[in-house]
Amino acid sequence: MDLIPWNENYNLGVPVLDAQHKYLTEIANRLFEALTLGEKGDDINNLLQKLTDGFTEHSKTEEDLLEKAGYEGLAEHKDVHKKYGQKLEDIKAAYKRLADPKIMTEELVFLKEIWTWHISETDRKFLPALKAKGLI
Repeated sequence: MDLIPWNENYNLGVPVLDAQHKYLTEIANRLFEALTLGEKGDDINNLLQKLTDGFTEHSKTEEDLLEKAGYEGLAEHKDVHKKYGQKLEDIKAAYKRLADPKIMTEELVFLKEIWTWHISETDRKFLPALKAKGLI
């Protein structure tokens, strides 16, 4: 059962970002499934680490592109990434402290809303800047 069914409408037309978005969605889905099945321990910790590492890499890639494009909303976009990254770190810490799959599943449902909104709404705002600079 997927938490976030991949939807081709999530593609932005920027291959590197699309691949990262899809990868992060797949990791979130694997994590959700593992928690739903009541898995605990290292498997969950490893998936949480993959999710946070992947998001860190994605944020850097995206921010570098936006900087090259001279995107006026870069500071705001970085702030959104920072808040999302902090939420992921909070979830990792909560899992280490509580190891409760039910709480973690609820946290992931919340993250789903942020993630799909971020791809569908926030990321689409910078596409004209990337196109104007010939980056896509």
